[in-house]
Amino acid sequence: MGELHAVGDLEISQDIVFQRRAWKVQRVGWVILVLFVLAALLGLMGSGPLSQARAGHEQGTVWVEYSRFSRAEAETALAVHLGPAAMRDGKARVWLDRTYHEKIKIDRIMPEPLEVEAAADRLTYVFPVGDGAQPVAVVFHFQPRQAGVLHPSLGVPQADTLSFAQYVYP
Repeated sequence: MGELHAVGDLEISQDIVFQRRAWKVQRVGWVILVLFVLAALLGLMGSGPLSQARAGHEQGTVWVEYSRFSRAEAETALAVHLGPAAMRDGKARVWLDRTYHEKIKIDRIMPEPLEVEAAADRLTYVFPVGDGAQPVAVVFHFQPRQAGVLHPSLGVPQADTLSFAQYVYP
């Protein structure tokens, strides 16, 4: 307990050492709170400039736009962009590795694939593309099944493979 000091007609108990320690803890708490708010504004907790990412080159055969951070069981999207070199005979094929596919639940795919071809290590989605002169975007809407780090790989047959990381919060 602190010492009693007279302030006017009052006797007040003070513990200056404890009070200074409490002020330091309070300042650390304020700094942590400000850092948390900044992280949220920058996109580490959802949408924001640090959350959106790309893999691949826009002029390449395939490139992807994705959310770097998402939540388990919350819908997110993966936009796969296909250049003209990815299209053959009016169709485009995009594969997702099976490990990634098992860790997500696909809600819908826009446009809908004509068919899905299964292999031991991947699922290949086949899409109609018409004459194939224009780039095509395929959007996978999905929910991550659990928290953790996902390391998806995807690509186009006989072309580049893209790998990236997604962080899923609980």
